[in-house]
Amino acid sequence: MSKPLINNIRTITIIITVFLVPYLQKAYGQDAPVSTIDKVVSYTPVVTVPVTVSGFSNVGSCNLQILYDPAIATCVSVNLGPGVAGGIATNLTVPGVIAIGWYTWPGIDIDDGSVLFDIQFSRFEYGFTELTWDNDYYNRQWSNGDFEQLNDIPTVNFYTDGSIFFLTENAPVTIAPDIIAVSGESINVPVTVKQFNNIGSLSLILEYDNSVLTFQTFTNNSGFPGIVANESSPGYINVTGTVNSGEYGFSIPGNDTLLTLNFLYQGGTSDLIWNNAGFSSQYTGFPDYNVLNDLPTDTFYVNGSVNEAIQMVLKVFLEGPFNGSEMATDLKNNNLIPLSQPYYLSPWSYNGNESVSAIPGNTVDWVLVVLRESPGDVTLATSDKIISVQAGFLLRDGSVKSLDGINNLRFISSSTQNLFVVIYHRNHIPVISTNPVPLFNSVGIYDFSSGESQVYGGASGHKQIKTGVWGMAAGDSNGDGTINNMDKQNHWSLNAGMKGYLPSDFSLNARVDNQDKNDLWLSNMYKTSQVPE
Repeated sequence: MSKPLINNIRTITIIITVFLVPYLQKAYGQDAPVSTIDKVVSYTPVVTVPVTVSGFSNVGSCNLQILYDPAIATCVSVNLGPGVAGGIATNLTVPGVIAIGWYTWPGIDIDDGSVLFDIQFSRFEYGFTELTWDNDYYNRQWSNGDFEQLNDIPTVNFYTDGSIFFLTENAPVTIAPDIIAVSGESINVPVTVKQFNNIGSLSLILEYDNSVLTFQTFTNNSGFPGIVANESSPGYINVTGTVNSGEYGFSIPGNDTLLTLNFLYQGGTSDLIWNNAGFSSQYTGFPDYNVLNDLPTDTFYVNGSVNEAIQMVLKVFLEGPFNGSEMATDLKNNNLIPLSQPYYLSPWSYNGNESVSAIPGNTVDWVLVVLRESPGDVTLATSDKIISVQAGFLLRDGSVKSLDGINNLRFISSSTQNLFVVIYHRNHIPVISTNPVPLFNSVGIYDFSSGESQVYGGASGHKQIKTGVWGMAAGDSNGDGTINNMDKQNHWSLNAGMKGYLPSDFSLNARVDNQDKNDLWLSNMYKTSQVPE
């Protein structure tokens, strides 16, 4: 091609561009509004999805098209938003396509965030559908009140897609527990549920470490029809059950046990994880057996764990009820010991949920046992080094037992430092072991009563209550670790002559009398806890 010809083409192009640009600027001198389809989540079969706008000034008409999944929903109507003038024409005959035409004159203004259209859908099936602007729609356009076409390019700046998620009713909440166990024992893992209402079927998968746990059997605690639990493959338990057609949907009141899985515990740690990817775990309703909503999954499936326990074999005496050889059980004999641990109050503020249906025999009272760790001696086992806390029962022989009154207390601990034990009672001075408690096969043994040096602080930390026998000093009615006039004035004086489970009953004989004041509180005046803070 010759240079003169090329130069002529360039000249013509420049001339066309010069004349065309002003025309384009005139035709698209105004931008179209920004149109946003809402995202709606619904449990109902009919839902209204608003289309909101911003930058809506002197607008007179539009032609738009929206696409959706007709396998999930059906569009039944499109209406103008509140206060929007003009006429509207729609074409809903093609499944999955909504064609909308709107017009008015003169052009109108709408506040940002206002609803231009309300689109109503009916549910065809449970699930999710996007609501997308058809940016390839051949007739897509906006115009202002002067019938000038408005600019909507690039479309990403002017059109925001939405969605509908048709949910079923919520599934129950399924909970695996946290358990501590001793290697070699058979353990029960109760699976509890909440909001278990009108269920038609269930399918659950629980994952675990089969080198830690060996599945043995299960118990159907709830009576859910046809429930079966089996090990589908090593480390996976499948739980299934279905209510037969013609029967009734199954419900479980409150927070109750669905079933209990039994394992042989081999030692170590295993998570108990609900496999809730896709349809691995799900519930259906009755009678339609529609899949119930379980999203987000961590709300509906609560994982648990099995951990190896540290057992603590402990012995401690309380001065108040000690009668020369053991401790009296007057509180138990008078049915005054509460069924739930009493250390939720200040200053202990322990939020554990230890409770029983009946107090074990030979129980003196509740005690609170705390494990602390230290990189060195007891002085470094301060309150910020607490690694585990548990309430248990103190029996008349000085042993501290778990809620069944038989087994030793069990704790979860991964500490590799020195372990020290603190024991609290609600009206005796707390004590801490002078020496770290060694563990042999995850069992620690410590006797606070066998000598003066067993408690940090010696005679300042506890009291000789019989020759060669030491106990926790009585008289601290407010539990602040110091025995002083506050304990007498604020508690003993107010409760003198009263019977019951009272903080100023230092002898634990179920009544507040002069023995509590003269023999116990007064003899221990100004004794202070030696537990490092």
